Amino acid sequence: MAGLLATVGAVAVPVGNASAAAVQRIVNGNFDKGKAGWTTKSSRHVLKVTHTGRNGSLGAQIKPKNTSTVVFKNARSTIASTKAGTSYAVALYARSSRPGVTVKARIVERNKAGNSTYKSSQKLRDTKWQKVTVNFSAKRSGSTLSIEVRFYHTKKNQMLYVDDVSFIELASNSVAEVPTASPSASAAPSATVTSSPSASPTTPSATATSARPTATSASPTATSASPTATITSNGCTRPALPKGTQFGSSVSMSSTIWLEDALADRDSRFGKIAAVRIWDEPMPFSWTADRLRSLAGRTLIMSFRPAPADVLSGKDDAALRKWFEEAPASATIYWSYYHEPETPITEKKLFSADLYKKAWKHIKAIADSVCRQNMYSTLVLMNYTVNSSRDWKTYYPGDDVIDVLSFDPYNGVYDVNRDYYESPSSMLGNIVKVSKESGKPWGLAELGSRKIPSDSTGSKRAAWLTDIANYTRSNGALFVSYFQSTRDGEWRLLDQPSMDAWRAAVNSSPR
Repeated sequence: MAGLLATVGAVAVPVGNASAAAVQRIVNGNFDKGKAGWTTKSSRHVLKVTHTGRNGSLGAQIKPKNTSTVVFKNARSTIASTKAGTSYAVALYARSSRPGVTVKARIVERNKAGNSTYKSSQKLRDTKWQKVTVNFSAKRSGSTLSIEVRFYHTKKNQMLYVDDVSFIELASNSVAEVPTASPSASAAPSATVTSSPSASPTTPSATATSARPTATSASPTATSASPTATITSNGCTRPALPKGTQFGSSVSMSSTIWLEDALADRDSRFGKIAAVRIWDEPMPFSWTADRLRSLAGRTLIMSFRPAPADVLSGKDDAALRKWFEEAPASATIYWSYYHEPETPITEKKLFSADLYKKAWKHIKAIADSVCRQNMYSTLVLMNYTVNSSRDWKTYYPGDDVIDVLSFDPYNGVYDVNRDYYESPSSMLGNIVKVSKESGKPWGLAELGSRKIPSDSTGSKRAAWLTDIANYTRSNGALFVSYFQSTRDGEWRLLDQPSMDAWRAAVNSSPR
């Protein structure tokens, strides 16, 4: 997926030569301040802000009183003055109460020397939310930039909706992600993103899980790789990893959502979550007093991803050193550089595996020079990587660099019509095998499953979650974080049986 994490949508974008760090430029993109900063081009198009946004959050609602093109836009320019060549990434979500409408995100660069337009369209074939993204670079210096959302083929009195508008000025020489907001809404300046679900696209055998959740055992015997008494690298010796499996959730954050509010939402659903999954783009967030209070006593699974070339240039050394130095001692922190590197390395070829591993070693050397006793380097890979012809060691920077292996498994991530829950042993068996063979402890940074078509109440998913909790605990997982998000699918646990099952897992975490 920028300030603090989020399980929110993100689009990877190669960045140009802008010198500033990635910055959120939109104001009130989540509409938590009502209509402030937004308007429609015609008084015949009535704008309101109601709880009709994504997942019940605040969002813009436009009702046309006639049949015409509807233009929803910034009340004033988003960017007052550009620098030629600066790259931007824009994202928003839109939907309509009637299928057949076309929505277009349109960015207008206005300059005395001439205007330029950057745009992207989506056909709304149903009434669900659709994401629209625009990536571009300013052509001239001194231009203004403004955003319009246009709806075509509308009908009188139909409803049009817009939510989670983001306008990011990108960092130099990196791959940025366009963040969008999460369901909960509360104001706070922080632009952040999340990863998208990644798992094996292959279809494993349909192994049924029990239909009713069973009680989880408190302390089964771990059978995965046993951590050594101490961990030593680059002259830094740290204590062995904590015992027991910590269960928790990712937290949804954006430019207007506080960490505190996101955690409160998860705690209300699952009890106080023991493990918290956080993403940062591109650099890790600052340790503020409020964040320290909210995260105290929890296990943190945190990742950040400046471009390998930037890391190796040394330009981020001071910032990274400060982050390691100021990290709280009250939490066990599993930190990761560039989670799921398979996409940029193998699929998009944005940089080489060799460069990635060198960047990992560079950051690990900084971490070891600080030598915090509660921070462990963690490589986060796709579950697909250990369930395919890929070799996970392609992305492995070495035993002296990595303390923990972590993976992101999803049930039917590419199969929206799957009507079964894959058994834990089938889904996670190769992860346990790799952990044993490598001698490295393991965890799940992301875990998710849609509610399958035949599971109307969620009771089958609840049973699956209970089985997952039992399996991961009995096989010595350090942490399991559920991907509580709508990124690329409805993964959230909203039905009561599923929430109860995950609450039981969370409550079993050693404290």
